[in-house]
Amino acid sequence: MKKILLLLLPVLLTVLSFTFTTEHTVTGLIADDNGNPVPYASIQVKTGKTGSASDVYGYYSISLADKNAVLVFSAVGFSNKEEKINGRTVINVTLSKN
Repeated sequence: MKKILLLLLPVLLTVLSFTFTTEHTVTGLIADDNGNPVPYASIQVKTGKTGSASDVYGYYSISLADKNAVLVFSAVGFSNKEEKINGRTVINVTLSKN
């Protein structure tokens, strides 16, 4: 029995390390109040250094380790908006003009 456990231990450790290092990817569209895309908007993790930006069509993608992080969306001329991920993989955001 001990030999079986010792043989399985590396496998279990590998599975656990993969589980804890898996990144969570969030994608979406950033638009203004009229539904127009907001190009080059900034997406930042509120309590981290991870960030991204939307493309010219307002679409973005960001990979993070924490499925419950808070994302901060911002763009010049718009009010910032915060969204808690809560395990979601798609978050579309509407930014209001200042």
